Amino acid sequence: MDVSRNQPLDPETAEVEWWWANELDPYAIGEDPEERGCSNRCHFVRAPGSDMWIYLRDLPEATIKVFRERWERERATYYEEERKRERERDAIAARSHPWRSRR
Repeated sequence: MDVSRNQPLDPETAEVEWWWANELDPYAIGEDPEERGCSNRCHFVRAPGSDMWIYLRDLPEATIKVFRERWERERATYYEEERKRERERDAIAARSHPWRSRR
């Protein structure tokens, strides 16, 4: 697919989704739905407000790298926030039930 003709795609603001698709034909152009073959979890991206999804592997390697870095930051932030919520729950439980042992 010629991605260069599409509107610019900023990996920091792009929408990302995944769905099961055949990696050899992720857009299901030449595929008979009855004969899907091997489906895998394929990631697609699009610019905000666009209706055109682009298979991640159709993008330049440098762009894919930026997406991966973004996902790593988001995942680290998610787990950091989850640990903070867990500490807050533990503190509330310790105040509510002082006989409970702390982790």
